Amino acid sequence: MSLKGIPSVAELNSEQRLLKHHYNTGLQELIKHTLDHPESGMYDHNVLRSQLVGIQQALLTHGVTVITIEPKTEEAILQFFMRDIGFVIGDRFYIARPWQYFRQQELPAIGELAHTFPIENVYHCEEEKAKIEGGDIIVQGTTVYIGITRQTNTQGALWLKKHLPAHYNVIEIPCNDTVLHLDCRFNIIDEHTCVLDTRGLRPEGIEKITQQFSTVIEVSKEEQVYIATNFLMLAPEKALIDERCVNLIKTLEQRHITCHTLPMDEITKLWGNVRCCVMPLARK
Repeated sequence: MSLKGIPSVAELNSEQRLLKHHYNTGLQELIKHTLDHPESGMYDHNVLRSQLVGIQQALLTHGVTVITIEPKTEEAILQFFMRDIGFVIGDRFYIARPWQYFRQQELPAIGELAHTFPIENVYHCEEEKAKIEGGDIIVQGTTVYIGITRQTNTQGALWLKKHLPAHYNVIEIPCNDTVLHLDCRFNIIDEHTCVLDTRGLRPEGIEKITQQFSTVIEVSKEEQVYIATNFLMLAPEKALIDERCVNLIKTLEQRHITCHTLPMDEITKLWGNVRCCVMPLARK
């Protein structure tokens, strides 16, 4: 095994061959999501790539240092959703434990990022019953929100709690079974304000969030089709956001947040938006 148990391509091919059915299961689930999407249809690979390049260029324009990594296997079909396979909290790098075979194929490439951290600060979830992905982790100061979804379970949340510095507060947010990740329904603007699609959370999850934020901006059903909550805050006054989310953009601009809009129609066909495509490694 490589760094902190990250499997190599060879190990995936030999040790996880019996999990191959998860690849087909995951693809079937992905296709179902795509067909349920109002913009259903096969995505255009070239357009998708140009939209990913657009995100990269926008980040560079705003002074963000960008690192790109290439998949190590052709089966890593969703690696451009970098948010999910790892996440950083403080000075620690956490490697996810996805349960779907085709997402496990992304793990060999993440070693390139893990090696940029001191080895004692890299944590890889290897507990058998645990599931955890970065899209379910949202950090605000020393508070960590963990979505309990099909991708992240309570065992995964418990693993993360064990490996966080003691001063962090963890809040579990139970989501409905249809929710892919917490950040597809919830996002944070500042310590007092969040954006939320209440349709995706269980009542106790909604209650936990409303107890933490004095202002909750609810996303309309029409714009949540585009996964509107999945925008990216670059700074307290800057956001990267899907150009189709007109009402949410207007609301953010009324709060003196400059919105850099991007075409995301091809990327959202695969059930992600701007935030899904970026894994922050360091924040100022």
